[in-house]
Amino acid sequence: MPVRRIVLVPLGYVLASLAAGLTLAVALFGPPGDIDAARRLAVWASTAAVSVAIFALVPWLLAVLASETRGWRSLPLWLAFGGGLGLAAHLLTEFSGEPDRALWRLSATFAAGLTGGLVYWLVAGRGARQMPRSND
Repeated sequence: MPVRRIVLVPLGYVLASLAAGLTLAVALFGPPGDIDAARRLAVWASTAAVSVAIFALVPWLLAVLASETRGWRSLPLWLAFGGGLGLAAHLLTEFSGEPDRALWRLSATFAAGLTGGLVYWLVAGRGARQMPRSND
């Protein structure tokens, strides 16, 4: 793996986690109306980004390993992977709040996963390369 990939893959993951955290924060709390709301949203988005990064680390590593070794560069693949992680996050975590907002929370986690998948693909996923095969 060239040096460029060693930098882009982790950078893509960090930026995807940040984008997913921000998407989740805005989807659940709405856009900020004033500076205090913006500060609260930034704190919540940062916390959500760290949670996303921790939750998605192992599945992401497996997906990167598969995509880098097989040369999978498809945007739909990374959108499906991100959306699937968002759905898994919804199903595996307990959210507090009104039960009638469950569909909204499901949509928010799905959108956050799609956003994360898109950002990762833009930064690192579209450049996945097939590993050379040995002639043994």
